[in-house]
Order: sequence, then structure tokens, then C-alpha cells
Amino acid sequence: MNGYEKVYYTATIEDAWVKTQKQGFVYVTKDENGALVILSSACTHLGCSVEPATEAQRNRKKDLFFWCPCHGAEFDIVGASVGMELPGLERYQPLIIEGNVYVDIATPKK
Repeated sequence: MNGYEKVYYTATIEDAWVKTQKQGFVYVTKDENGALVILSSACTHLGCSVEPATEAQRNRKKDLFFWCPCHGAEFDIVGASVGMELPGLERYQPLIIEGNVYVDIATPKK
């Protein structure tokens, strides 16, 4: 995988009283060791959806892969904040079963 993939999902989140349908997307990439990394698309500042950095933005900062259009927060390929004191993007634990990748979007890794 070169860079990242934007993967859309539809999920049913169920608790004891309510069943909710949720749609959205995550970014899937790999870390420096080749391990799968699944990143939330929600910025940790205001919850806006982060977007892929443009070529011009990447030319300005080589570590930059994602940015928040709401306030300009920047994140690297594994979701760490770039140049700001801000928590990185939330990550999800991938679950691989028979070659398929699953993720529990209701429970980010801590």
C-alpha cells in the first residue's frame, strides 16, 4: 500500500436500548513496520472530517498527509499531529479474519 486508502463503512451500533445506523469512512494505511493502521476521519479538535493533504501542502511539509479544513490541524500518515500540540487522530484495532479486515468503529484504541 502506498500512502493510504479511504474506506467507507455502514455499521449498526447497538446498546441495551437503541440500535443506530452509522455511515462514514476511515483511512487505512501501514506504519513503518508494515502493520495495518486504521485512522478515524474525525479531527480531534472539533470533530470535522479530515481530508487528504493537497500536493502543494505536501510539498510544504513532507510529513503531512491529512489536514482539517475547519481550523488547519495537520496529521502524518499514522495520524500523529504535525506542528501543533493536538492529540493525533484516533486509531482502531484491525481484526483480520480469513483475509478480511474488520474494525469496531464504536471502540477506538486507547
